[in-house]
Amino acid sequence: MRLFRILASLLALAALSACMGSTERSYEEAVVTGSATGGDPALAKGPYTVRSANVTVPESLTVSEKNEIKPRADIVWHGDPAGDRHAQVDAIMTAALKQGVSAMRGPKSVVLDVTMTRFHAVTPRTRERNPLGAHEIGFAYQLSDARTGEPVGPGGTFDGAFKSYYGAAARAAEARGVSQKVRITNYVAQTFAEQLAAR
Repeated sequence: MRLFRILASLLALAALSACMGSTERSYEEAVVTGSATGGDPALAKGPYTVRSANVTVPESLTVSEKNEIKPRADIVWHGDPAGDRHAQVDAIMTAALKQGVSAMRGPKSVVLDVTMTRFHAVTPRTRERNPLGAHEIGFAYQLSDARTGEPVGPGGTFDGAFKSYYGAAARAAEARGVSQKVRITNYVAQTFAEQLAAR
């Protein structure tokens, strides 16, 4: 009887592990392919057509260039050469948001205004050694009528995070052209499109 229970427990754990692995693979496939809508036609039927997406990265957001596990700052970004990190985040987010909303075709034409609150990618040290690293993206947004400029509903927030690659997996992804910038762009594009379509 005891042997039977042990075998049953092992089978249950194996099944659970298989399910978890399957979820991770399907998530990665959706994010890394670059599909803004993850192949879901329902997202193209959202309530809005976004005519333009404007990103503001306030100068008040703090920046860290420290190569620590998790620096205390609003912006942590090492995926571009040293330079104006605010401008680099602006370029990444503008591309991500435009990618995300490009397939939406809804009855209401709007303008999307985004104000960044957090852009926390991983440092080289974390990317090389830490299996618990994550990319964290946060912003506030407001939709406005494309014709009148009047607000369309209340503003919203986006608060997203997903696990970063590290070690050999990070190096292999980079070799395939799947950089941190690519993963963040596709993650924001997909998840924000889903959020906006659900409004």
